[in-house]
Amino acid sequence: MLYKERMTTLNKIKSDTVSILLTNRLHFDLPVKPRAIKIAKCCKIIRDRTSDKVLYDTCRKLINAVSAGKYTLVVLSIAKAELAYAMEYN
Repeated sequence: MLYKERMTTLNKIKSDTVSILLTNRLHFDLPVKPRAIKIAKCCKIIRDRTSDKVLYDTCRKLINAVSAGKYTLVVLSIAKAELAYAMEYN
């Protein structure tokens, strides 16, 4: 039973990560500021429902960066995360 619960949690984390990456891709044509704001909105939803500390902290950092006006940093961080995700799962 523990294995099944762990796999469910891992799949949920993976799904939440993909949601953030998809938000970036869906809004790729927007300028940096509105795109970063969309990413932060997605992160707020995921942060509120996740139980994973790493994902929670990452979302919190992205939200805080947008609040501080560091829009380019957010977009570059997501691009870097997308590359790492592709290397890990492809």
